[in-house]
Amino acid sequence: MNFNKRSVKKVKHVVDMIPTFYFQDVYRCVKVYHHTYKTFTKKRWVNMKILDMFTKEFAAYDAAYYEKAILEGRIRVNKKPVTLEYQLKDNDCIEHDALRIEPPVYNTEIPVVFEDNEFVVINKPPSMPVHMCGSYLFNTVINLLRYVYDRPNLYSVHRLDKLTSGLLVLAKSSDLALKFQKDLLKHEIGKTYIARVLGDFPCKVGEELVVDKSIYCVSAKLGKYDFCKTEEQEQQGKTAKTIFKKIWYDETTNSSLVECRPQTGRTHQIRVHCLSVGCSIINDVNYGGIFIGNPLEDIVREKLGLEKSESESAEEQKEKEQPELDKDGKPIKGEITGNPNDYEPQVQKKIKPETETENETEKVPKEEEEEKTTDKKEPEVFAEVSEEDQTYVMEIWLHSVRYTFQEKVFETPYPYWANIETKFSAKTYARTSASKVTMKLQKANENL
Repeated sequence: MNFNKRSVKKVKHVVDMIPTFYFQDVYRCVKVYHHTYKTFTKKRWVNMKILDMFTKEFAAYDAAYYEKAILEGRIRVNKKPVTLEYQLKDNDCIEHDALRIEPPVYNTEIPVVFEDNEFVVINKPPSMPVHMCGSYLFNTVINLLRYVYDRPNLYSVHRLDKLTSGLLVLAKSSDLALKFQKDLLKHEIGKTYIARVLGDFPCKVGEELVVDKSIYCVSAKLGKYDFCKTEEQEQQGKTAKTIFKKIWYDETTNSSLVECRPQTGRTHQIRVHCLSVGCSIINDVNYGGIFIGNPLEDIVREKLGLEKSESESAEEQKEKEQPELDKDGKPIKGEITGNPNDYEPQVQKKIKPETETENETEKVPKEEEEEKTTDKKEPEVFAEVSEEDQTYVMEIWLHSVRYTFQEKVFETPYPYWANIETKFSAKTYARTSASKVTMKLQKANENL
């Protein structure tokens, strides 16, 4: 893989609004807003009909929605409406006007583990993606650091899944970010994770198990991967190797705690390799894991004092759950504080107006994907987090615990679920995390 400055994920989104965050129960939410998605034709899209491309590549809406959006001109190519039969060409600019309803994330601090003049290393909470993707723009680590903590101009230098917690290294310069990425490829950076998996992991406590199985993409649209089982899959797969070490096994819950040291950097590698040995990560329902709920919600809820007592009225509870507001009626924003070893509820602080910088206004090369918020009047819509929404998976029991880079060693303590005394039981899991949000998106966009 060849690296260049375009490959570095930086806080340099072309937006013309400051997001409105609000809080419901243990969640941080974003007020619904108008948004224009913008991208350029990928090689695999060339000669595809535009409706076929959207239906195949993007899971946010169904085919009926995309057909209507194309016919109404809300989906355009090179700034012009097109027909359903339009075949995409190389370097076509594709735009999509929509209301953006972002899924909620946990209302927790983002603790800083280490900082110097080169790096900021954080302990990423589960539930939030690192940078903009899919339905997420502002409810991401990068943009929460930007808009809530006033920490712009950071570069993400490695991936960490939305549902995974733990160490995330952010660089303060593009040159350093590129070096970090190159060193990752040359295996000059050591990565260690821990995972709690279902079953008795197939090696003795204290011993290692090497899993060397190629991984291939089952569905780019759904972000689903699997380990190769046939020659055909091997041909399209990529080599992947993970070294596991068993820490303990608990008979009561039939679960094991394992250390995971990936030797390659494939998407969902640890999750797929755990599945391949018959010990899926707990709560990782996409890869065979059982759903036990989202225990961190209860931990945060207790710290926020949101558990309702028998003597407390519904009105008192509702008032208690409301965040502190500023003079404009907006929730006040937080600063990075608290114990870096734990996820504390968000401390609140007033939002400061943001000033425009050179980086925010510079032209983005047309080869890069760009997302821009339109200047239409903001809709007065706040999406609610219902009890059904809370059955979504917000966390899996996989945690990035250690990174070694040059002479630096970044570490974070084990999370709550790594304690053998933490018990759990399986619950009914009825839907994927995107389905309810998708229904809200489609209903909202019918009124555009």
